[in-house]
Amino acid sequence: MIAGLRRPVAALAAALALLSGSFAASGAPAVRFAWVQWAFDGRPHARAITGGGCPPLVAGGRPFPMRVRALPEPGFSDTVCDAVYPASGPAQIGTFRLPAIPRAPTRIAVFGDSGCRVQGKNLQACNDPVRWPMPGIVRAIAAAHPQLVVDVGDYYYRETACPADAPVDCARTPYGDRESSWDADWFAPAEPLFATAPLFLVRGNHEDCKRGGRGWSRYLSGLPGAVCTYHDDPAYARFDNLLLADVDSANGDEFDAGGALFVGDERLVDSRAQADRVETWLVTHRPPLAYLAAHADADPNGPHLAALVSGHIHTFGAYAFSGTAPQLIVGTGGDTLASAKEVASLSPFGVTDAHFGYALFERRAGGWDVSVYGAEGDVRHRCRLEARSVRCT
Repeated sequence: MIAGLRRPVAALAAALALLSGSFAASGAPAVRFAWVQWAFDGRPHARAITGGGCPPLVAGGRPFPMRVRALPEPGFSDTVCDAVYPASGPAQIGTFRLPAIPRAPTRIAVFGDSGCRVQGKNLQACNDPVRWPMPGIVRAIAAAHPQLVVDVGDYYYRETACPADAPVDCARTPYGDRESSWDADWFAPAEPLFATAPLFLVRGNHEDCKRGGRGWSRYLSGLPGAVCTYHDDPAYARFDNLLLADVDSANGDEFDAGGALFVGDERLVDSRAQADRVETWLVTHRPPLAYLAAHADADPNGPHLAALVSGHIHTFGAYAFSGTAPQLIVGTGGDTLASAKEVASLSPFGVTDAHFGYALFERRAGGWDVSVYGAEGDVRHRCRLEARSVRCT
């Protein structure tokens, strides 16, 4: 599957050469956004969105060429550029400063499900910073100075036009899987993170091929080509003290006790965790709660996993099971919060709190202290993740 995805990249090589020739005559292209994220090859990559062509990535005073990842197409007038991040950074693309890569992160911010929902009759007040607080949450995360940011997915939510008679203030919001919607839902509000910390980005169900797949594949997918796939194999970010495993659940089912799409990938991740002998978090958008509950007393597949970290349900949740790794949910980044019914269904498993915000994981004394912050900066919960268990106060 991956080998086939390399063909579109090869087809772009000629275009890259032509574009490179034009830079010498006209100067470097304008850079709109630049960030660092992990890719499918297990290495951090620098990405940039430009008005046309790829500028160099500058690190340690040396320029490194970037390749064209995606050219303009209907709905997207920009060019997306990519390069393996040189050494540990920091670096710069245009005027955008990019962060260093931590060898052993001890301060990790987690959030997700952050875009503003405009989907038929499901409307959110995108112009109201209280009802859509993602920009403020991002600023708070940046001010907390994490060494790594984990986004558990669902970036794109502006799927349909805001009606003229909308009961909430979503006027003039862009919509559809196109450049302007991705700018409004993700890039513009998330920009304060880009100079703060590298990103570990997980695909959500809003980024499946039928919804936001074009923008996801173009901008944020870790695959080598900008092609949407139904299901991606697990991908990893390896640190001295931690292994993060990205498991694609965009087309999964959190209510499937058998774990259809999940089980095979979980076994692969568990084998990698066993081989690496390092603490491992399985990060996936849809929390496999039905599967975990069904195997609560004996986990036959993932005894080497320390934790599962997810989003999808718009709440904070911390759930412990006697035979499996604990499940943490941080789906509180800005989209409409979970209903009372959803919260009630989760309550028997552990702590559930449907309030906007994010979680900060700090490594201390052989485990992780997890502080759950509200959108107003208040600490709503303090939890301890240690020895395949989680407990909250």
